[in-house]
Amino acid sequence: MEQPETKSQELQEAPESEKRESRRSMVRVYVTYAAAAFVFGGGAILIAVLFFMGKGDEAKDLFLAIMPVGAAVISYWFATRRPASATESGDAKNQ
Repeated sequence: MEQPETKSQELQEAPESEKRESRRSMVRVYVTYAAAAFVFGGGAILIAVLFFMGKGDEAKDLFLAIMPVGAAVISYWFATRRPASATESGDAKNQ
């Protein structure tokens, strides 16, 4: 009975360009997760701390500064998450 191939086995068999693209994709995912965690987690904690310290104006200013960054992280994430077949058919139309 054959064992299913793991991600590392698939990467070893893939051409170099596919390996490079796969690594880039994983870096993008990790950077997006880290940015989202900082913006939503760290930002929320900082806003809560400022709010409970009685600095409501500073908390509001921080929220208004973080909100566009959070929106950018979310829009980047969903903009890059499209099926490969949609990208290929879009490339075929442009040629």
